Amino acid sequence: MPYEHKEGRFSLFPNRKKKNEKDPDYTGKGMVDGEICYFSAWVNQKEDNEQWLSCSISKPKDKPQGPPAYRPPALAPNRVQNPQYVPQPPPQPPRPANPFLKAGFKPPPPAAPAHPAAQIDDVPF
Repeated sequence: MPYEHKEGRFSLFPNRKKKNEKDPDYTGKGMVDGEICYFSAWVNQKEDNEQWLSCSISKPKDKPQGPPAYRPPALAPNRVQNPQYVPQPPPQPPRPANPFLKAGFKPPPPAAPAHPAAQIDDVPF
């Protein structure tokens, strides 16, 4: 069973995660006005070796539940806004008109076959 903090009370423990001099020496939690708050304390020392504590209290910050969701541009449809969305390829520019496809165009007749004697190659190389 987890420990339940009582109103106006807090507990401090040595900070085992301290990485540099600015990190608190002690950290903990407590109850203030019905809310759980975080407490931090630093041990300070005067020139005559007298020690004293410097403390701070802070309310917990709302932590995001995960990475922020990607928000696409409002004008671009996507699967997040519409699950049935199927991406379409971008529109192609219109092709230029082909002058050979005009009505009434007749292709040229096939070329006459070459004379068989013209195809003999008597060059020695």
